[in-house]
Amino acid sequence: MPTAVERFFDSFLKLAGFDGRHEQAALNDAFLKIDGDFLQLSDASSDTFVKIEHKLDRDFDVIGDAFVKLGDDFGKIAFVGALIDDFVLKVTQATTAEVPRPAADVAPGPQADFIKLDEALKISGADLKILGADFQKLNESPNLDAWDAKIKIVADDFVKLSNDMTANGDTFQKLAFDFQKLGNVDNPSPLDLAYKELGGDLQTVGSVFGALSADFLNLLPAVQVGGGGGAGTSDVKPSLGAGFMQLNQDFHKLDSALGGVGDGAAAVIGSLFHHSAGGGGGAG
Repeated sequence: MPTAVERFFDSFLKLAGFDGRHEQAALNDAFLKIDGDFLQLSDASSDTFVKIEHKLDRDFDVIGDAFVKLGDDFGKIAFVGALIDDFVLKVTQATTAEVPRPAADVAPGPQADFIKLDEALKISGADLKILGADFQKLNESPNLDAWDAKIKIVADDFVKLSNDMTANGDTFQKLAFDFQKLGNVDNPSPLDLAYKELGGDLQTVGSVFGALSADFLNLLPAVQVGGGGGAGTSDVKPSLGAGFMQLNQDFHKLDSALGGVGDGAAAVIGSLFHHSAGGGGGAG
């Protein structure tokens, strides 16, 4: 059974937006060009704005599409969380009745926290798709004033997603605490050790979400109205392309960390099946 579970997690815990498997080369190329694109549009005259804009469609579409795909993937992560709930937490209720656990006032509540995580990830998924659509709309502006107004919308999207990533990180950290508490017994069984392993994996995911929160905020200075990534100007702004590359790198880290959660959850599920078959739990 754990082998099948591992295959299931491997198929769902993959972020297609910045995954490096199919479109990473095109995405990297768009990151390298996006500062120049912003600069050209910000410096364009009313007569040349639309003409220049039509030449830059691809970079905006590629980057925007990556965020839309990431939004879809966050729904898949929430779905996997529901799977963990079904396979793990219902059996956890039975095993915690058999094995002494922390007192009620400090007892972990993973089921309630999985519900909070599900809600947080769905919000993030929706907001990532909104950012993707708004970024693609940048290149549909009829003039510079409309461009500036849409830049402000994208900047607001970055702030919202920074807050979303913080919320995701907090919920993963809370779940990490829940499972580490479940495994915090004397003479731990394989199940207790698996709980601790899963808790450590969840903690790692939470820390990556913290980095992603900072990444989104760091994109703001590069999209202030009046310029983009500003390369070649006397008043150089932070590079939007470099900011996206850092975000890309941290989404890769998230992908890897989520894969670790799959391994940890599979270990818990395997231990639970052995326990229910007569393997027993840790003595308190």
